[in-house]
Amino acid sequence: TKGPTCLVVVIKMKVVALFILLISANNAFTAMRQCRSFPTSKHNNHHHIQGKIWLKSSSDDNSDAAIIQEMMWRMTVFLGDMTDPSSNRFYYLCLPPSKEQLHKHMPIRDLAAAWDATKALLFWEDQQEGQPQQQQHVIAGHSRFGDIVEVQQQLKFAVYTTLQVYNASYITVGSGGAGLALDPNILLESSNIAHSALMILASTGALRLSLFRDQINGISPPPIDDLVRGILSMQRSDGAFQIEFGAADDDSNVYRGIEFYPGEAMVALMDVYDLSGKMPDIVTSETRQAIIPCMERAFDFYANYYSQGNVDTNYNVWQVQAFARLIRARSISDEKARIVTEYCLKMCQDIINSKSWRYQLSRGRSFY
Repeated sequence: TKGPTCLVVVIKMKVVALFILLISANNAFTAMRQCRSFPTSKHNNHHHIQGKIWLKSSSDDNSDAAIIQEMMWRMTVFLGDMTDPSSNRFYYLCLPPSKEQLHKHMPIRDLAAAWDATKALLFWEDQQEGQPQQQQHVIAGHSRFGDIVEVQQQLKFAVYTTLQVYNASYITVGSGGAGLALDPNILLESSNIAHSALMILASTGALRLSLFRDQINGISPPPIDDLVRGILSMQRSDGAFQIEFGAADDDSNVYRGIEFYPGEAMVALMDVYDLSGKMPDIVTSETRQAIIPCMERAFDFYANYYSQGNVDTNYNVWQVQAFARLIRARSISDEKARIVTEYCLKMCQDIINSKSWRYQLSRGRSFY
């Protein structure tokens, strides 16, 4: 059935995170092309109308670009419809055909939805650049919104409100209180590096969108430098990250949630590294300089873990996003970049060959 509210029988917010892979895939393969000196296709400014919006498309691959952009458009509108206008918070669950929308206390997915929203807003901001007339196009389908401006504004409100909730309190972590982590009293669960990672990613997205500057009497940006140092403090000498703050330093605190949590943390570290090149005030120079060595140590551990064969597709998705960013940073040796590139390419092939990719997605089921 067409329409953003009727994509699957039961839609959870984590399904929406799939379109982050679409965006990140472009980043990943761009980085790998650069590393391996692959030729890049040329783009022009030819535009097409798809999904009631002006879209930039590749001059040599218009049909594929149109399909991806149409999917992005539907998911962006779906994200907007998954916000509660009374509280400006994200719903957790939608139950078609009743269209019942439910809240549930899931901090990691709540923050992930905020990050998803910033990525969607940034994607369309790029598409709209130099195209002011597109703002007049009307949304088709079953959405409660009348046009793209309403969707964008609602998503901005939801991102800002979500950050406001989790920015209320922090705990000190690391040797001598070197960093911060989200407060378990706010989370209502133990604080771990995934909470910190997604708080960072939603915050860097909000900074790119100037959300804090646009809010009157609003909150200051979350303490990104302190949150990064909190994650850095959780790395062991073998490169592995401990997961839960305050837990025992043993293997159980490394392998629990290994498919998701360390990958999310590394994506956050590299996103900060990238953004701090343009906004140097978000972290100290000492913190920024610590990120690449941390990532190189992490690569040795997680690539070895991958080689043992005991991973699922979720592991690959986050590892590719993290280490493709490391390649793109151009801060490692050419030989190391080659090794990391091969690692990313193998994992991408695994994703394409996976049961999730071949069978579950094609039937409208969750990738996870």
